[in-house]
Amino acid sequence: MQSELWDSKCKEYYNKKLREELWDEITKNFNLPKHILKAKYTNLASTYRGERSREKSSVYSKSGAKRQSAYKSKWFAYDAFNFLNEHSYLVARSPTSAAYMLE
Repeated sequence: MQSELWDSKCKEYYNKKLREELWDEITKNFNLPKHILKAKYTNLASTYRGERSREKSSVYSKSGAKRQSAYKSKWFAYDAFNFLNEHSYLVARSPTSAAYMLE
């Protein structure tokens, strides 16, 4: 997927006209309405972030001890959405902190 569509660090991300043109190209490839594809992407990206968060939070128990077996996602599109990690950073304040973004 074009980084201009998802990476807010990319200068072109803020060019709405370019982003709409990229969505138009995707629409041609899938032969589906743009609003449907955008909704599907939003849903899939959200699911990925949830799975990634679940993996990260399962590494440590509430007491701060490292767990022997952490959660590993089995979601079908997990590996395909790893490109989202390129623009997200882990901001854990402690091993038990729930306040972190995706790595």
